[in-house]
Amino acid sequence: MPVGVESGWHTHPGEEIGYILAGTIEVEVHGRDVVICGAGNGFVVTPAAPHNARSVGPGTARLLSTYIVEVGKPQSSPAP
Repeated sequence: MPVGVESGWHTHPGEEIGYILAGTIEVEVHGRDVVICGAGNGFVVTPAAPHNARSVGPGTARLLSTYIVEVGKPQSSPAP
């Protein structure tokens, strides 16, 4: 995820569990404080919570996310 790129506000029909491999990600979840996650940090987004992630550098961010979602539902949808 190059610096300045963001995911856009979206939701998941289940949990997202993320781990930052490199760089720094700013994680915004509606109704919560913004969290800055650097390499070695993790985050959890609860089901249906509107959220956005943005790479804030230095350098390209790399992250690994696992999704635990309901079968038959899309992995993500644009946030209302």
